Amino acid sequence: YYGPLGFKRIPRGQISMPRPVDLDRLLSHEIAPGAVSRLVGEVCHADQARVAAHVAAMA
Repeated sequence: YYGPLGFKRIPRGQISMPRPVDLDRLLSHEIAPGAVSRLVGEVCHADQARVAAHVAAMA
């Protein structure tokens, strides 16, 4: 459905979601070429990402 608009599936195993998700329905639309290939890890709320970055900086 979204393919004609430029959306593509994110490859399985590249990112993970905190809740059960049908990964075949996880789509992205690149604004800059190659941006999606740099996405890795678990998707989280922006507030949690800031905490994770702060904890990593302290390690």
